[in-house]
Amino acid sequence: MTETNEDFDLIWIDIETTGLDPAYDHILEIAAAFSRSDKPFEYQHFFHEVLPFPTTYVHSLDPTVLEIHGKSGLLRESLCLRSGKDSKGVVEEAVDKLRIDLLKMGSSPKVLAGSTVHFDRSFLSRGCPAFGSSSQILSHRHYDVSSIKLFCQSLGMPKIPKGEAHRAKADIEESVAHAKQCSDWLVGLKELLHRPIPDPDPEGNFRLVGGKK
Repeated sequence: MTETNEDFDLIWIDIETTGLDPAYDHILEIAAAFSRSDKPFEYQHFFHEVLPFPTTYVHSLDPTVLEIHGKSGLLRESLCLRSGKDSKGVVEEAVDKLRIDLLKMGSSPKVLAGSTVHFDRSFLSRGCPAFGSSSQILSHRHYDVSSIKLFCQSLGMPKIPKGEAHRAKADIEESVAHAKQCSDWLVGLKELLHRPIPDPDPEGNFRLVGGKK
C-alpha cells in the first residue's frame, strides 16, 4: 500500500496456532486491537474469535502444543465448536471477517503490531491474500515488539519476562505492556545521557547527587 508521513493506525494482532507451519498447522484463535501511532499504548480490542478445531486432528498434535493449549483452556473451547466448513474454509471465513473490520476503519495507513508479528501475518496471509506482502490494506512494515525488546536489551535493558498466557487477547495486552516498558526505559536512558556533567571539586573528583563520589 502507498505510505505517507502522516499518522498511521497500529493493528495489534495475535493468533494462537497448533504449530509453526502455516502450510500445515491450524489457527485456533485470532484477536486484534487498535491504536493510533501517536498514542500506541492506548488500545481498544475490536476483534476476537476462537475457531473450531476438528477432533480427528487431535492425535496429530505435538505433545507440547497439547500441554500449552490444554492448560490455557483454548483447545477445549475450540473442540467444542462445530462448523459445516472444512478447516481451510473456517480459517478463510474468520480472516475475511477481520479484513472487513479493517476496511471499515477507513483509509489511514495500517501497520501490524505485536510480538514476532511476521509469524501471525504468515498464517493470516494464507487464509486471505489481503494480508500478504502486496496488501492494499496493510503496510509491509511491522511494529514488532520482539525486535524492540532485543534492541533495548542490546543497550543494557534487563530482559522482560513473558507471561506465557497463550491466549490471543492476553498476549496482545502483554505485547503492548512490553512495548511501553521499552519506551519508558528508552526515555529514562535519554534523560540520563543528557544529564549535565558537574564540575569537579578542588580535588578533581566528580560528585553525584547526594554528595557521594
